[in-house]
Amino acid sequence: MAHFYFDADTQVKRYLAEKGRKWVKALLDATSDDGEPMHEFYTVDISQVEVASAITAAYRTRRIDADTREEAFELHITESAETYHLDFARNSAHRLFL
Repeated sequence: MAHFYFDADTQVKRYLAEKGRKWVKALLDATSDDGEPMHEFYTVDISQVEVASAITAAYRTRRIDADTREEAFELHITESAETYHLDFARNSAHRLFL
């Protein structure tokens, strides 16, 4: 199992058509033969706000329509709860300074 840190810019590629989207989707969607995720993903709390902001900006600049915006928000909310380990960064950041 591989471990990946996804910053907000990387997470946005899951929801918007941007360079690198296929790679990000392939990592997130990869499963083993028994259907379990092949990778673990880590991020920080602030990325949730940054991703929502990027999706909103894409809508305001008409890169995406309202339906796509809502689908992106819903998927991001679900994945934030089910896919990304938020506590890892929160609980481990202090170790960088030891």
